[in-house]
Amino acid sequence: MEGVHNPRFARVIQAQYKKVTSAIGNSIKVVMCPQNVSTWYVLLKDITGLKSEFQDGEYILSISIPENYPLNMPTITFLSENGVYKIGQSICMDAHRTTDITQLIMIIISNLISWESLPSSPEITNTTIEHKRQLAKLSRQQNERLTQHSLLL
Repeated sequence: MEGVHNPRFARVIQAQYKKVTSAIGNSIKVVMCPQNVSTWYVLLKDITGLKSEFQDGEYILSISIPENYPLNMPTITFLSENGVYKIGQSICMDAHRTTDITQLIMIIISNLISWESLPSSPEITNTTIEHKRQLAKLSRQQNERLTQHSLLL
């Protein structure tokens, strides 16, 4: 596997990727980076939100899996503006100590939808519902620019 030097780690990544891709529905698409299989890109779509603030939005995030996974958590970063998580800022998942990447993705979606109850932290941004709706409308255009430059989603 490209980008991975440890055979055990390669097997773990392959098993997690197979599990994630078989467990998710049509609203989530996961792609392994061809240059580095420990980096995955996730496209979230068809997420409405509690007040329709994410309706029609599409959001890309990256998951970077460390060589010592599952001892250390993957780094999860949004690449698309969504009005909840800051772009490029690692999302703290320490409270959710799970080794299941499928669960981590589901937790991120749940947190995105229930953003009003998230505690204040460096990776959280506070925008209005209307601003989140505007970002949702612009997200596809923003993602097209991202995919043209680096992703295969």
